[in-house]
Amino acid sequence: DNQFSQIYESKGAEDLNAQTAKDYTMYVVSLPKNSFELWTFMEADRIINPVFRQFYDEREVIREERRSNYDDSPQGKMYEQLLFAAYQKHPYRFSNIGFAKDIEQIPLSEVKWLHETFYRPDNMVVTLVGDLDPEEAVKVIEKYFGKLKNPESKKPTIDIVEPVQAKERTTKLSDPNSQPYLVLA
Repeated sequence: DNQFSQIYESKGAEDLNAQTAKDYTMYVVSLPKNSFELWTFMEADRIINPVFRQFYDEREVIREERRSNYDDSPQGKMYEQLLFAAYQKHPYRFSNIGFAKDIEQIPLSEVKWLHETFYRPDNMVVTLVGDLDPEEAVKVIEKYFGKLKNPESKKPTIDIVEPVQAKERTTKLSDPNSQPYLVLA
């Protein structure tokens, strides 16, 4: 457990984190310059040879994030209501963390499918900041990330068109006593 993080931390890593938004997953780490090749090896290997050994533990972490950021938060509840009001068909109408029931029931096989479908070279961006020689950096990146192959399938796209908004949409959030305390029009 946590070997990935431990390797980074042993090389002086700071700010090791990941973030998922509606359109991307971002991995961030600050490392000394002399660990650049380690970084390219680690990140390429993360994609080529994913390890899902902490799937169930991570699912619990996500369930807790869901509870604290949405279920137990008036702002989170209102945000979800806003998304439902703003979007009628597009997947943007759903918060990126998902619903509690979905989090509880998602099988590992679906997570693996998502990884295979979206974690692909034609769907990623590598951003480097620091005192690196660009030509040398590209050579090292090609050495490791060049092992990633684009699937034969096309990159998935969303072809859903939102219906024209013909009238005002209103949503409200009520407290347990059914008194509205946030109204958004």
